[in-house]
Amino acid sequence: MAKRILIYYPFNLESVSTESQAQVLLNLGYEVFLLTWAEEGALHINCRVKGVHVFSAYNKKYKAGPLFFLHHISFLRRFCKKNKIDKVISHIQSTGMTAGLALIFQKKMTYYVRHNSDYFQLRNSTKELWINSLANKLSYKILAISDKVREQLLKEGVKENKIARVDLCYDFAAFGLPDLQKAEQIKTKYRGDIILLIAARLDPLKRHKEAIEAVKALKDDGINATLLCIGDGEEKARLAALVEKNGLNENIFLLGFTRDVINYYSACDILLHLSYSEASSHVAKEAGIFKKPVIVCKGVGDFDEYLIDGKNAFLVDKEQPVKPTVELIKEIYKDKDMLQNVGSRLSDTVYHRFSIAAVTEQYKRCLEE
Repeated sequence: MAKRILIYYPFNLESVSTESQAQVLLNLGYEVFLLTWAEEGALHINCRVKGVHVFSAYNKKYKAGPLFFLHHISFLRRFCKKNKIDKVISHIQSTGMTAGLALIFQKKMTYYVRHNSDYFQLRNSTKELWINSLANKLSYKILAISDKVREQLLKEGVKENKIARVDLCYDFAAFGLPDLQKAEQIKTKYRGDIILLIAARLDPLKRHKEAIEAVKALKDDGINATLLCIGDGEEKARLAALVEKNGLNENIFLLGFTRDVINYYSACDILLHLSYSEASSHVAKEAGIFKKPVIVCKGVGDFDEYLIDGKNAFLVDKEQPVKPTVELIKEIYKDKDMLQNVGSRLSDTVYHRFSIAAVTEQYKRCLEE
């Protein structure tokens, strides 16, 4: 009988990396289960098609607070016993903590995928730091999705032999193909000398403010750059006011959340991602899938692990990113042909390193040691 493994996840939205993880586990011969805190959604539908047994622990009576966690701790404990689960892979610190508490006497079952590096430390979020600490302590093994995450875990006092370095992986076919007509409509609607895209939460550490400053500097130098911002978040009102103050309403567009992201990748010239903190950024890899070059910061997330400045990406200074970003875009504006070459090389890198086949052996070593 195949060993049974559970992917324990908070959300129900489509997640190519999570669905691809399920495929890796199926390929390794596990009988795979998915259990979410949220009610059934696109994630369940996509995993069910693969042959995953999908479930939800959602109960509308429990929204937040101690009773919410007690419900999920109790539910997970009973679920694992009833379904004879051998291992649990939890994503995000809150589910990592919950799994650790639910299976405190079966600790060897618990694997925690750490999706943050220094983010909560930089935000000085006492609650999240505490939850991170509990998830670290209560898990048998922590899966670090980048060297930066591994370094942060060591800083937090986690023993090296408790950490397994495992890359995110992607079933690239699951992204589908862009609608070229819609992409052309986007280009026409938001035309400019160069079209930049940010696909990220409107969060201070994603540094939209610095991107706005770069667009302003470009405009002052006679380059009419267009910046499309996909995503919502706490910074929306402040960023909208900053756009207005700088007279950039015809250059910068805060478009909110959309499921149409791949058409925006197709329409843009460059993905601009000046984020100060990452674990392993999805968006840089997604840009690569669609052969779009990226501008990112050195020393952030896993960028230094697979990106080479001027070869398959453009890397700028983490602490002072605006000036080098402006100078870089000026150079690109003079010679746009370089974009295609850099984007193609990024695509080759992403497909080679982050495919299901490339990551399967990492999971095998981690789970079967």
